[in-house]
Amino acid sequence: MVPLFIIGLSLAASSGSAERLLPPPLCEPSALLAVGGALLAGDNEREALYALDAEGQVLRALPLPDAPHDVEALAAWGDHLVVVGSHSRGSARKGCEIKARRLAILVARLGKAGLEGGRLISVDGVLDGGLDKRVRQGLAQLRADSLASPGACLRGWFDGAPAGAAEVCQAMVAAEGSAAFDAAACARTLNIEGAVVLAGRLWLGLRAPVVGGHAVLLRVAGTRPDALDALRFDAVARLDLGGMGVRELTVVGDGLAGIAGPEADGPGFRLFRLPASAVVPGASAAPTAWAAAPDDTEGLAPGPGGLRYVVDGAQDPDDSSRCRAPGRLGVLPLPEVP
Repeated sequence: MVPLFIIGLSLAASSGSAERLLPPPLCEPSALLAVGGALLAGDNEREALYALDAEGQVLRALPLPDAPHDVEALAAWGDHLVVVGSHSRGSARKGCEIKARRLAILVARLGKAGLEGGRLISVDGVLDGGLDKRVRQGLAQLRADSLASPGACLRGWFDGAPAGAAEVCQAMVAAEGSAAFDAAACARTLNIEGAVVLAGRLWLGLRAPVVGGHAVLLRVAGTRPDALDALRFDAVARLDLGGMGVRELTVVGDGLAGIAGPEADGPGFRLFRLPASAVVPGASAAPTAWAAAPDDTEGLAPGPGGLRYVVDGAQDPDDSSRCRAPGRLGVLPLPEVP
């Protein structure tokens, strides 16, 4: 079903391949999803999604008052939309503090008028009361406790002990322990920036930590979005992205495309492609094709002429209605498989 708020919006090929500057308030686009012939964009500083046309004009804002903060990924799961908080800590410049409002995902049905029946879900279960102060304090403490040791991580974040989970937990715990006083460790703490549905199952892609030189994909333990009752994982897959992490994931036909980038802020972003069937629990896969991508690319969605992408900008710190540096929308050709 295509929601009524999407009908009439067109993702027809734009008049050229040059990047478009995105208007305020979409200053820091951080996620992108093609839905019913249009684009939905998330902004990591806004409690809203934005419907865009092919030229990057904002056609409608969809408020997300109960969504997690720092939205870094979007995925369509059946007739539901998944809005993913990054689960990341704050910047090393500010002490790498735990950001409790980021520690959840929102699962909502794409209904006739927009998002309906949203459920906020954390590793601890469904947050019926939202992210009030008491809940945030509990989530922050739970993160600290569950990442205090590899055993606590396995018990807190995984169903059973799927292949590869122990190594992921060791990397997460090691970074967490020194994050507050080590900028490099801060960059290696848990950070989710990709989400994609493969064979009916939701997978989340980690920007960090990179484990044994491989990026990590975690499969959410649940087969139906309307029955998901906790953000826990039952499978681990790895991608050989040359030591980089996942910055975005999207389905293209029967394949998977994504953006690879460094754990810490910096240059070197690349577009990759591989068969979706190569993502196998407990195994590692390597892309079959690569291409250059603009640095700070944070959203990717298929469309006419290739892959739409968005590049992060910056909100004006003194005026939230303005952009200090605008976000950008462009088109990348799908890399050819040799």
